[in-house]
Formats: sequence, C-alpha cells, structure tokens
Amino acid sequence: FGAAELGMLMDNYDGNPILVFAGYNAGRGSVRKWFERYGDPRDKDVDPVDWVELIPFSETRNYVQRVMENYLVYQVRFGTGRPQPIAAR
Repeated sequence: FGAAELGMLMDNYDGNPILVFAGYNAGRGSVRKWFERYGDPRDKDVDPVDWVELIPFSETRNYVQRVMENYLVYQVRFGTGRPQPIAAR
C-alpha cells in the first residue's frame, strides 16, 4: 500500500517531494486545504520553506522537514552530486 500510494502522490503532485511527503503523512485533503490557505509551493511566488513552516499539524510539519533533510542528503550522496532546487519540480 505505501509504495503504491507514494507513486500516486508523485503523479498527483508532479513529483514535488514536499507535497508528496505532506500528502503521505497528512492526506491529500489536508494538502488541498493548505493550497487554498497558503498557495501552491510549486508556484514561483510561494516559498516552499515558508509553505512547510505554515503546515498547521506539527507532526506533519516535522515529518516533512526531517524527510526533506534526508532526501537532500541522499540526493547528494547517491544522486546527482548536488541537490536539485525544490521549486523547479
């Protein structure tokens, strides 16, 4: 179930890791509400870091922050050699 859900979230959010991790932890309905309140972090006018800080659920906010930290570390260690900008996704 987890891998299938992650795959659907990747498709739904155009591969944006912040949205994928937030949706996985809090659900798509919550992310939809946050779009209405805070905008879409894929939009060039919405800062993705600020968007994460505005997540009202501390569990989800902390989850997204920790997973993103590890995501970027592993991207550098095993991926392209440097992190890709989040806003570019």
